[in-house]
Amino acid sequence: MNNKAISLAALLVCGFCTLAAGQESSSTAAMPFLAVNPDPVASGMGGTASRGAFSHFSGIAGTEGEDADVQVGVAYNYFQPDAYTSHIAAAAGVWKYSDRLAFTAGVLYRAGEKFNVTSESGYSMGTFMPFDIRAGIGASYKIMDGLSAGLTLNYAQSNSVPEIDGEQQVDRTGFADVQVAYRFSFPLRLAVSATSLGLPVKSSSGDKYALPMALRADADYYIALGDCSLRPSLSVGMYFKGASISASLGLEYAYKDYVYVRTGGHLSSGETGLPSYFSLGAGVKLVKCLTLNAAWLYADGPMKNTVSAGLSLAL
Repeated sequence: MNNKAISLAALLVCGFCTLAAGQESSSTAAMPFLAVNPDPVASGMGGTASRGAFSHFSGIAGTEGEDADVQVGVAYNYFQPDAYTSHIAAAAGVWKYSDRLAFTAGVLYRAGEKFNVTSESGYSMGTFMPFDIRAGIGASYKIMDGLSAGLTLNYAQSNSVPEIDGEQQVDRTGFADVQVAYRFSFPLRLAVSATSLGLPVKSSSGDKYALPMALRADADYYIALGDCSLRPSLSVGMYFKGASISASLGLEYAYKDYVYVRTGGHLSSGETGLPSYFSLGAGVKLVKCLTLNAAWLYADGPMKNTVSAGLSLAL
């Protein structure tokens, strides 16, 4: 990797650490749903970085080098059904403007379980369903051959409690994800990212909660085997809230680029980010440009029986 790539990566790390050090907040991370990547391909590979339509959520740098000019995807996640059931719907896309510049967009909506609301006097006030929203845009630019940098700007909103005394309690914030990636002349891609870069969220009581800021490194390698191919992928991350460390390892097998089988695992050492799980996934091209993907997660914990499915279109 050349000096420009090393300098950009070092600048990214230093800037992220400076912002993280300035966070004065409670021990609990705000908006934990920001750690969720709705991409069923990434889910099937243990939560490694996304490629293609869902790159906005974890792999934006280098999207200008994709073969397709336009990629869009929709996904549904039946999330943590054995713990606290959530329904997550997401849509994302990539537009390759030129060989040097690409734009991305992504939106995620999470609906939690409804619960009964009662007044101080014990009267029923109906039910309330908590929900979260994340939406943003991004861009990736090729600095030189092999070296790209990407940036996403996002809005996040969390409605976790019902209206109190006629006032709606809503947490809102803006945050950014930054990534630098280098693609070698042989099929290896390395990337370093800083995610959820934003100021702490202030609650109605005045308490501050830091976002789940993380520093992440990704590696992706492609192995051609005649009509078949293998794609091993690795991601290692560190969340600054709670000093949580995570690692994801995934493998994708493809036959003639039409049928895909995936597996992987995710390990987490702390409370921030997603709990540990093992994953299985599959995909099939319904037509030349339309692919159906699905993933199932197994765990001895909250992620057990989480299911993800989606369609992606590449033109």
